[in-house]
Amino acid sequence: MSKQGGFEIISSAEAFKMLEKHIQLMNKTFIYQKSNNTMQIHVNDYPYEVDLDRINSERDLLAWVLHLSEKNWTTTTLVIEFAERVAGIKGFNIHGC
Repeated sequence: MSKQGGFEIISSAEAFKMLEKHIQLMNKTFIYQKSNNTMQIHVNDYPYEVDLDRINSERDLLAWVLHLSEKNWTTTTLVIEFAERVAGIKGFNIHGC
């Protein structure tokens, strides 16, 4: 890792390690329970459960994104990850493409 023009320059191997670490953390944070169609979000050893039967459209998902963003334990990264994972489970196209 080196600095150039105020930016950190990392190798592709370092970037891959960072990505792998992020994926592992998110896989521990978000647990999809297919048997009861819920998503558990584990933050600070506290599980928060979302019933995915209540999310039937992109609009419903947006309402949950807004709801979660008001929680004091959440971060932008967690809210985005929640939206991505639920959209994948539900088959929603949330990127407009």
